Amino acid sequence: MISFWDADTNHAGAYITAFLVVIVLVNLVGVKYYGEIEFFFACVKLLTLVGLIIFGLIADLGGIPPERKFTGGLYWRTEPFNDSFLGIKPVSKSRFLGFWAAFTKAAFSYGGIEGVAVLAGEAHNPRRTMRMAVRTVFYRVVGIYMLAILIIGLNVSQNDPLLLDALAHGGGTATASPFVVICVKHGVRALPSIINAVVMTSALSACNENAYATSRTLMALARQGGS
Repeated sequence: MISFWDADTNHAGAYITAFLVVIVLVNLVGVKYYGEIEFFFACVKLLTLVGLIIFGLIADLGGIPPERKFTGGLYWRTEPFNDSFLGIKPVSKSRFLGFWAAFTKAAFSYGGIEGVAVLAGEAHNPRRTMRMAVRTVFYRVVGIYMLAILIIGLNVSQNDPLLLDALAHGGGTATASPFVVICVKHGVRALPSIINAVVMTSALSACNENAYATSRTLMALARQGGS
């Protein structure tokens, strides 16, 4: 993700060290502050997604100058399915397998929700707060994420050369984000950097959660005499 701004791989060690220091410090300051930091990261992601959904809707309806190109449901009408998925024939089989390939990858959006069970060990009134947290995660994934996918489908073709080129080069930065593709197509320059920065906070948040869960799991095993 850093390579979006700095392509020099010799600097990777410094960036990794900086991230590790931040993660260790966040996990040392106590669970109260850890929760506040994670809450801040979650708010950043949520606000960014809402902003990108609004931006995508404006782009689809032709509200971005100077071209103000109206797309509407063009891609849904012209290419509703991937008719050439892995070169499989006939088309019906290609569409079926392409759908399930996308479906199984989308299922990973629910990955990490098991971390709520670890957090319950230090939560205030876990019977109430954990139930609310699980429901919030479910509705956030189903609502916000699926709405974002809907907006992406309205703006980006599955055969878009910008998207395919980014994926062919690994897709490790915001360049592979469909929202960045929308920005490039409409000449919006600042937003891709903002998206990459938010993606970095998401990665940092995921590392924080893994460090938190690992330390608590090891402590629980030690108390139970596990190995």
